[in-house]
Amino acid sequence: MYLYISALLHDVYRSRKQALFLFHFTYEELLKNEVNGQALKGCGEKGSQ
Repeated sequence: MYLYISALLHDVYRSRKQALFLFHFTYEELLKNEVNGQALKGCGEKGSQ
């Protein structure tokens, strides 16, 4: 029983680590896109003025 629980915990921990990594990666991509979007927006506003 103990081995089963520890294996389960290990599995959860590993998938949580992967989920965190994925979340971190997508978050950084979103931030990059956000920054690029702001920069593009800024250029567009300057161009229209």
